[in-house]
Amino acid sequence: MKFSIIVPTYNVEKYLSKCLESILAQTCSDWEAICIDDGSTDSSSIILKRFAEQDLRFRVISQTNQGLAETRNVGIRAAQGDWLLFVDSDDFIRNDTLEILNKTLVEDNLDAISFETEILYEGDSRERDNKDSWYYKYHDYPNTTSGEKLFEKMMRNNEYCDSACLLAVKKKWILDSDLFFYKGILYEDSIFSMKVFLNASRMRHISSKLYTYRVREASIMTSGFSKENVRSRIIVFKELLKLINQRDYSEEVKKQFFRYVYLVADHIRRMDKMCENSDELQLDATDDFIARILNVSSYKNMINTHILLSGVETIVKNNQRVALYGAGKAGNLMLYFLSSCNLKEKVGCFLVSKKYDLDQKIQGVPLVSLDDYEYRGELVIICVMDYAARKEIMNNLEKKGVKNIEFCDENMFLALERFSM
Repeated sequence: MKFSIIVPTYNVEKYLSKCLESILAQTCSDWEAICIDDGSTDSSSIILKRFAEQDLRFRVISQTNQGLAETRNVGIRAAQGDWLLFVDSDDFIRNDTLEILNKTLVEDNLDAISFETEILYEGDSRERDNKDSWYYKYHDYPNTTSGEKLFEKMMRNNEYCDSACLLAVKKKWILDSDLFFYKGILYEDSIFSMKVFLNASRMRHISSKLYTYRVREASIMTSGFSKENVRSRIIVFKELLKLINQRDYSEEVKKQFFRYVYLVADHIRRMDKMCENSDELQLDATDDFIARILNVSSYKNMINTHILLSGVETIVKNNQRVALYGAGKAGNLMLYFLSSCNLKEKVGCFLVSKKYDLDQKIQGVPLVSLDDYEYRGELVIICVMDYAARKEIMNNLEKKGVKNIEFCDENMFLALERFSM
């Protein structure tokens, strides 16, 4: 058998028939659909039974509620086909999806194929959760290559998507590589898809929208954030970092990988701000450590302002002269704090990339452009929050021979904000 289509099902009576009909209508007939009823309490099980009676290619497995990840794992283990697809039960596939995939499989000895999706927005879900920029691609990726190179190219174009539903994977390769879904969390696709891309020796992308992803008005992903969203994303963050250390990757792959991980971290912080009850998170030791580093959950209020600012005061006292790079909010807050410590006289200038007014000053401190700056061994504190900008500033300062550098990072910025209130 060529294809096994894994359909996890949980309380989707409104959408399930459309999903199963799209499978039944496939122009390629060499398939089975493994439909796992994950403890549904609506009429989903009745609908599954009806389709199984209509066509023996539908196989139904019933279980107590295990969650999406483990339900997919059950489907992987039960599959008899050579290739696996994952179709969520509120979505559906194009009638020629399997036919198009099969043509590609005949041409290449592949481990995995990725493809594209249409997005079907329900009601006002597009206004609340617009996913166009995340799912739609504007570049072609026509060649067979390794998964890691395909990932790097997609990330460079900001077009990598981590949905398992947009992958077809060879079952033997999945089992041999032990690539299963991480149980007990949301966002399990992030880990699984990254494993597929980083481990596939031969992979292709099809620039056809073979899948339709439904954004529901009240789904698990659009109904707001809870402590579980934050906890799950923290686990994803940790597991992704484990992956990159399993073997050597090119510098470009690592660069794009860490760009993706940064997006995950940013998502954690944004969810945490929108989640009122994230202080109740139950985390193991390593996840607890990550929560502290990312400054989320209960730890967002636990930064010890006194310790951080005392450290800055000590560093500045131990230097004869200081320059503050950045004359924005962070730089002004830093100057305000140093003034309160009677250390303003140590601040010789605000360093800026460009200066237009020759006599411009802020709080009595002159602005000096980097082109005009002459380093004399003073401490330079970079008061810029954007990571990419900080990295560029660091490179420019090093070209100037600057060696004595400190950063005003996000935690320091928060401490300065609290001090100024």
